[in-house]
Amino acid sequence: MVALLVRLKLSLLRNMMRQSPWRLVGVVLAMITGLGFLIFGVIGVAAARLLPVDQAGLVVVLGGSALVLGWMVLPVLLFGTDETLDPSRFALLPLSARQLLPGLLVAGAVGVPGTVTVGLALATVATWSRGIGPVAVALLGALLGILICLLSARVLTSALAGLLSSRRFKDLASVALLVIFMGFALGSNALNALAVGDPQDIEANVLDAATVLGWTPLGWAWSAPVDAASGSLLAAATKLVLSMILVVVLTVLWHHFLAVRLTSTLATGSSSVRVREGGTLLDRMLPDNAVGASAAKCLRYWRRDPRYVASIAGVIIAPVAIVLANVFTTGAGPWLIWMPALLAFVVGTSISQDISYDGSAFWTQISSGIPGRVDLAGRGLAVLVWSAPLTMVAVIGIAALTDAWSLLPRAIGLSTAMLGGGVGVGVWVTAHWQGPAPPPGASPFSSGGGTSFESFIAVVLGMVLSLVVALPVVALVLAAIWVPVLGWLALVIGPVWGVLTLRWGVRLGGARLDARWPEILGKISANAS
Repeated sequence: MVALLVRLKLSLLRNMMRQSPWRLVGVVLAMITGLGFLIFGVIGVAAARLLPVDQAGLVVVLGGSALVLGWMVLPVLLFGTDETLDPSRFALLPLSARQLLPGLLVAGAVGVPGTVTVGLALATVATWSRGIGPVAVALLGALLGILICLLSARVLTSALAGLLSSRRFKDLASVALLVIFMGFALGSNALNALAVGDPQDIEANVLDAATVLGWTPLGWAWSAPVDAASGSLLAAATKLVLSMILVVVLTVLWHHFLAVRLTSTLATGSSSVRVREGGTLLDRMLPDNAVGASAAKCLRYWRRDPRYVASIAGVIIAPVAIVLANVFTTGAGPWLIWMPALLAFVVGTSISQDISYDGSAFWTQISSGIPGRVDLAGRGLAVLVWSAPLTMVAVIGIAALTDAWSLLPRAIGLSTAMLGGGVGVGVWVTAHWQGPAPPPGASPFSSGGGTSFESFIAVVLGMVLSLVVALPVVALVLAAIWVPVLGWLALVIGPVWGVLTLRWGVRLGGARLDARWPEILGKISANAS
């Protein structure tokens, strides 16, 4: 059964790559990246053999604990990342949880994350090649650590299966993942700030943290070899026993949840929406025409679909992370007033996959008979409804906080040019470039789309073109450094240039849609299947 499930996993992965050459390229790049990370990681872990026992233990315990924590958190937040062997698909087969469990566990290690984890864990044996005892403990600890990583991910995703399918959780998970990434960025800068202190105090604090982690479930398996190499055999044996108990507990829990998945229907999240007569306030604010109707439809998607919620969160969180990270290192200053322009710059990427997200439902746009330019104008308006006020509030707020009022005219001009140009380029890109996308209501990080190489190329293309179309206003803003009056000229030209580039994107993209409606529908329907 183990070999059968592993072959099934490999066959499914191979068939997924055959569906699109872009997926194949994306998988190859992921494998190359994982291989590079694995090589450098193994070299670094093995090189810890040359360090003293306490410092080598610091590297192994912190790294191992991070591995376990990553396997616990990321599969929950990246719901749907690995659906190739979803246990619910075996519900109609005469197979028990006991029969499936070993095969699903081994198949879970097939892939880039599993290979990297196994390689790094086994590399710790080289770190503790300081005697027969430490090597034996390190080998057993590595095997237990691998099992803890794989089992903890399976237990949490199985236990939260019903919650993971709800739309509310998907919204929160998408935002939480981006917040975690922002936390890493801020944490790295905080560590850099702490690094200017006394090196001995810093090392002592980090060693204390590693010692505490070594006595938690995250670090039991990784810290046992440290104790064995230090001569604390009782502590090493205790941690190995605790790790074994943890593996047994996780196995029993996963067996229970797996049996439940095989014998019950997994309820999917659903919600009912009350429709008020006369429409919402937003409906009454939008134009009473086809463009307004298209914008209203898109805004409902932006509010309800996790894929769009994650895009908004990314647009907001990424500039905030950059600002806070720099504030920690260089302090706040007038330069912060240019950050809203960065926010406006990345807004276009949030719409570059808009048509791909429609999937087979795009036929409703075609059957309605509206021109392509109207459809794209509605999509662009939906983005501007929330991004334009956000950008203006950010510009004025930062000017007030940093007392950079003299830079406000050129900052507004640059931000509006970036915003209009970014949205214009975004609607043009989505009309010309439709890549694989996650299904409606799914995670933007789930398999099959949002992280594919083709989607990545579309985003990069949108960002490059957004910068290119804004170059005239950028040049005007730079010239205002020597001729300040040009800053007021940028205040006038920026919004006008943004509107012109937006109209350009809508017109050219709309012509593309009108000429290739059937081909585009066929492509995005095939990508969604």
